[in-house]
Amino acid sequence: MMWILPIRVALLGALAIWSATGIASAGAVELLSHRAIYSLALGEARRGGEIIAVKGQIHVETADTCDGWTLYQRLSIGLVDRDGAEVASETAFASWETKDGLHFRFHQLGRADGRDDELINGTATADPLRPGRARFVDPERRDIPLPAGTLFPIGHLAALITAAEAGKRVFPAVVFDGSSLANPSQVSAFIGDRETLPSLLDQGEAVTAWPVRAAFFPLGGAAEIPDVEIGIVLQADGVMREIELVYEDFSIRAELTGIEIIPPIAC
Repeated sequence: MMWILPIRVALLGALAIWSATGIASAGAVELLSHRAIYSLALGEARRGGEIIAVKGQIHVETADTCDGWTLYQRLSIGLVDRDGAEVASETAFASWETKDGLHFRFHQLGRADGRDDELINGTATADPLRPGRARFVDPERRDIPLPAGTLFPIGHLAALITAAEAGKRVFPAVVFDGSSLANPSQVSAFIGDRETLPSLLDQGEAVTAWPVRAAFFPLGGAAEIPDVEIGIVLQADGVMREIELVYEDFSIRAELTGIEIIPPIAC
């Protein structure tokens, strides 16, 4: 199980693709409302490493609640080590975040070998100028202080795209995603040159995108090596069309294999 938790945390932090009414405004950023499916495979494996194969899928779905966004993610992953043993895990995560980024609710259920082994529930509040707080109910009751300016997933994605649009190369942020008690994280994102790519949708216009490399560190720690690094190609509408998760001994590719727009709702 040693690899399942950091992989899940990284994916929940990186694959937060959010939306509102078809095209939603998050500050100056418009995010595409959609469902997406990613197929997982082993990227690079260093000689002597434990992991020799990866398989699985991620399903991401978002929806507008008029005053906020709901996010649902389902991760199924199997890791095979060099002895041929496979560890299989499933994680379902659901959250709701207000459009002003001040309130957040989260629920997660993990399964390993067909058994429920992890339940996470809680709420959080944030503020740009004052400290916030996360309150976990499961797996134990615990309050965690959040620094002023902590971002939730939707706010982080929108702020990252805003930074890319402004031509910034580096975007540091403190992010709370509720995926584990080891929250929040210090996320350092490095933004590459702007690209113009063909649309993934039929008859769609070309889209703006940037290569982004994000490193996830424990907050307040002195770690020089991140828990995980994530390389993505991020579209200006929030779609992540290429993803790579890089660990010490191996990497995982998440290939976008299906995308569908979610119709707008009446508010």
